[in-house]
Amino acid sequence: MEPPAAGAAGASAAGASRPPSFASQTNALLRKNLIFQKRNRKASIRLIMVPIFLCVLLSVLQRVINNLLDKPEYKCGCKCVSVNGSVPCQNVCGIQYSTLDQAGSCPIPNPPEWPTLLQVPRPEYRTIQDSSKKITGLPDASCRKSHSCPASIPFTGANESLSTSVMQNMFIDSPLTNLSDFTSTSSLLLGTDVPGTSTGFIESAFISSAPIYVLQSQCDPMDPVTVRITIDAINFQKEIKCVQGLPLWRNSSTIINEETFKGYRKGKTGEGIMEVAMAIAYLYIFGSGLMSGSLIRNFIEGGKFPTHWITVLEIIPAFSLYRGLYELSQYAIRASETGNPGMQWSDLSDHTNGMRNVLIIIIVEWKDPTWRKIAVNEVADRTDNDVHVEMEKLDIIKELRARYGGYYVLTMTTSSEFEHEVENLVLKLSPNARKVYHLSGTQKYELSKQEVRIADVFMAMENFKKRVEVQAWGLADTTMEDVFVKVATGAQSSDQLS
Repeated sequence: MEPPAAGAAGASAAGASRPPSFASQTNALLRKNLIFQKRNRKASIRLIMVPIFLCVLLSVLQRVINNLLDKPEYKCGCKCVSVNGSVPCQNVCGIQYSTLDQAGSCPIPNPPEWPTLLQVPRPEYRTIQDSSKKITGLPDASCRKSHSCPASIPFTGANESLSTSVMQNMFIDSPLTNLSDFTSTSSLLLGTDVPGTSTGFIESAFISSAPIYVLQSQCDPMDPVTVRITIDAINFQKEIKCVQGLPLWRNSSTIINEETFKGYRKGKTGEGIMEVAMAIAYLYIFGSGLMSGSLIRNFIEGGKFPTHWITVLEIIPAFSLYRGLYELSQYAIRASETGNPGMQWSDLSDHTNGMRNVLIIIIVEWKDPTWRKIAVNEVADRTDNDVHVEMEKLDIIKELRARYGGYYVLTMTTSSEFEHEVENLVLKLSPNARKVYHLSGTQKYELSKQEVRIADVFMAMENFKKRVEVQAWGLADTTMEDVFVKVATGAQSSDQLS
């Protein structure tokens, strides 16, 4: 009976050394995830409930808004009228049956036609020549005192002479005193300095007190004049004033755009018209502020989120700035309540706040330039006390990588029975290698760059795969994320020791 027992033992040993099947690995991974989800069921429930809550909230808001807008004051007014003597009357809706509140909701089937107007800057904001004189052809600044600056009109085209001729023909120099009514201005180039409105039903230029401009190459000092205007059976008087138009040829539309964006809104020096960039900046500030207030603050005050991962998140400039302001505000609040001084330099060593890590991140990301003195040489002339100092700029990224990232990361996955052989291989390549991860046959080592070369690793792996079944392996350089994690971990360990 002994041989069968020995055979059974051998079969058992062979089965134990055989790598687990795909089904067994899938089953184990599924059980592990189920256990993890069970332990974190509250967080999972919150992740599921938040989108459902938002959808319900939006649905409720939609119903409330619809009910509010369904009231009579938000609908066009209607009246039952007899159409061509018909009986019974028909329900007819229109602005003539509406109140002032209802009129804005009524459709206008035939809106009034307004004359075409160019948008002209107000006299005190028209373009003038600055001290740099980079933009040519502009008038002198003295015209602003007399409010006589022309309206500059840059233009371009494929043919300069043809484009110039077309532009000059747009200006019809005719005395304004010859205008009998507004219909006689149909052939003239009209403009206004009144901003437009969101709707085109009423042209704000005709209901304001500002004059309507006629752009001409030269203006008669006898201007302005007042003419009668009729718009949709409505008569009123309007002042007509001449403004000199100044055509400026530019070689391309790109130059026109550059000169436009170099301009200043309402004469405020140093405030260029860069609405697109400002909009993106506002969106970034608004979004990062919301994220900081709802995410970083909860992590800081909750006390359960790992400190070093908070430091990793603070790599984002908005988060590090928020953390710094948050800590300063907390010290300021405690100072006002207790009478003690606020944050001092000695508080940087306090492990309960993250100011030291924040300052490190801000200095690394924001301090520019950072210089190192490499040579100091005397000027040959003894009568001159000047000293010549040569400087070079520090590469912060290289400095950090040299200090914290002088290693390669080798990751290898094999069967569990070959883990010891993997460790022996790594120690032969780099005697001071450090194991940083080990789970189910997957090992990760840090190899010093001073002890190993990439070619040696590849050659050793080729020979090793001939003896051992390697499921996966990889060699990577140090990333900036690894560097910042080490900085944060080092700062955390020093806090615990202090």
